[in-house]
Amino acid sequence: MNALRLYRWIRNPLILRCRCRYISQATHVVDAIASGSGTTPVSRQIVEFLVKMRILLALFIIFFAGWTFSAHAVVVFGGTLKNLIVLAPFLIGALMWLFHLFDRPMPLSEGAKLSIPGIQRFERSQTTALRVFLLAVAPFTVALPFAFFLIYTASVLVACLMTPDTCEAPPDVHVEMRWDSWGVVLFVGIAFTMLSFAISRADLDDAFYAAVAAHAAANPEIALLSVDPMHGEVGLPMMFPSYKFASFELLAAALGWMLSLPAMSVYYVGLIPVWGAAATLATFALARELFPRRWLVGGVAAFLLMALMGEMHRAPANFSFVRIFQGKAVFLCVFLPAIFYFASRYFSDRARRSDLFLLLCCQIGAIGCSNFAMLAAPLATGGAVLSQLPNVRSRGWRPFILAMLVPLVALPYLIDVALNSRGSPILGFSNESPLSVWSTVFGTHQQYLIVLLLMAGPLLARNGPLRWALAIPPLLLFSIYLNPWFAGFISHYITTPAVYWRVVWTFPILIFGSIGIAVIMDEWRRPSVPRILRAMPVLLLVIGIALALPYNTLRHDNIGAFHGFAKDKIAKADVVLARKVIALDVGEGGRVLAPDAVAGVISRYERHPKLISVRGSYLDMLAYAMPEDEYVRRRALYDFVVSGKAANESLLRTALDQLDVNIIVMARDTITDGVRKSLATNDFFEIDATHGYVILRRG
Repeated sequence: MNALRLYRWIRNPLILRCRCRYISQATHVVDAIASGSGTTPVSRQIVEFLVKMRILLALFIIFFAGWTFSAHAVVVFGGTLKNLIVLAPFLIGALMWLFHLFDRPMPLSEGAKLSIPGIQRFERSQTTALRVFLLAVAPFTVALPFAFFLIYTASVLVACLMTPDTCEAPPDVHVEMRWDSWGVVLFVGIAFTMLSFAISRADLDDAFYAAVAAHAAANPEIALLSVDPMHGEVGLPMMFPSYKFASFELLAAALGWMLSLPAMSVYYVGLIPVWGAAATLATFALARELFPRRWLVGGVAAFLLMALMGEMHRAPANFSFVRIFQGKAVFLCVFLPAIFYFASRYFSDRARRSDLFLLLCCQIGAIGCSNFAMLAAPLATGGAVLSQLPNVRSRGWRPFILAMLVPLVALPYLIDVALNSRGSPILGFSNESPLSVWSTVFGTHQQYLIVLLLMAGPLLARNGPLRWALAIPPLLLFSIYLNPWFAGFISHYITTPAVYWRVVWTFPILIFGSIGIAVIMDEWRRPSVPRILRAMPVLLLVIGIALALPYNTLRHDNIGAFHGFAKDKIAKADVVLARKVIALDVGEGGRVLAPDAVAGVISRYERHPKLISVRGSYLDMLAYAMPEDEYVRRRALYDFVVSGKAANESLLRTALDQLDVNIIVMARDTITDGVRKSLATNDFFEIDATHGYVILRRG
């Protein structure tokens, strides 16, 4: 029955009509570009490839923006999952129609000159020894006081922006584009998806994210995102106001309900090919827009960096194929590159009015992926638009102002979160220093390579607009977001202290780094540059890779053990244990007490007993929503089940009785003779033991 509903939605006449019109319009675009310009068959294939790549990325962005906007409308009016499934096709179809309406070429401003498509302006000067010297010094400044590192990098980037650029590119400039480009993109996309299927790294955050999908699928007639999905309690709200704007997990819930599949399986496995394909398209599209001379090199290098730069848990590489099933990873891999891609196109010679519309859709879709994206997406858009200032001459100031107004779409969301988060425990976290952010994101071994790559593009690029595009986002990061003078204000009043470190999400760092590699390779192939100046950046690159390689993303202690190909990202032992606990009869109103590793898995199932806690930090964030005495009891039970020590025997006994705990799961190494005696006093006895855990039951 659910599958029939899905089929009817796919066959919706409005969707089909918009799709046919759009494909027809795209064909006219190809014909218009290829006709009358002396293009060869290979050139036409290249144009078709670029148009199709833009089309596919645009379709994904529009679909998810429409889905997100539908979810927000349903949540605001107290609707259910069924209401969302009915409403979404109409709003998605409306956005498709608007895109078709706006997809027209933009005229250049009066007096502007057209440049070669995809090629901006080149300067006459050769790569100088000074630039190579500044590049060679940059990685070593990381070992100096952090303030000196920030001052040095910001100063060099400002100097790159001030470099004169006065002559047009010669007509014979080579653009690396081949007829078999689809094969390269397809191969990388398949490799990305296969790695995502193979990596089984578990994440404690999924105790919430997967629970949202499971709870919505199990309760399609309950108001969406109105209650806490983890603990099974009716009266608990969402633990933070911004989570009510999530739409990413709701997509897995809707597909799971319509196809009669477990929402957790759709979340972990079913949607990975979609996210992998979208990430591949966004990456190559941005690489093509930034550096068309070596765009394939840049795109492939981006995915190699994803496999390399995973030293730290917070590293951007660990939000690629390692965790692509999470919304924040999709934001970083898809929406963040798409923001820079459409902003760059909007100010190029190939600009279309729909690029601004797609930039707007990116803002909405990003908010549905991650609650932090309602701040990160506007900051990224501002940086992306500012980086296009050299191209404003050809577009005029009106498009620039319109593009700078796009981030305002997030303002209502930010105001709502600010008004509803007063007194939240998350605001009481201590501020994190910029130095701590830098070292915990990029690591002590891989930070040298990332600095080299971020500085290589602006320093070695011969293309004026490319220098601006590659220099402005890191300049904002080094001079503002990580500035020790501004850090306290940004952390406390803008990002909140708990997620201040995510200021590195304001531009796609790995893609910018991959363009740095492409620029270095481009310089290496220029015979006009002295050999020593060509060799020095390559040597620095090799040294940086050698230092980073032992701490690559795919090492065992980062991705964990292999649990099976295309399986849920949960260890088999944890699944067995969780299912055993769920199958037990806890009685009417009875609760389960278990540590994070067990309770966090139980919460991801669509039907499960009530839980005392799912994760210690989540329990603290929900403290405001429950009576103080209940929080004290839940916290005492949590501390007991994690440590095996009861600070107060009387409080433990009262908490077990008042909260009606009938099942306790504890790690075997935390159960001492004293713990057994204490539990026996409270009428708890062991009934099973499996995979290092002991299950105890009352009575």
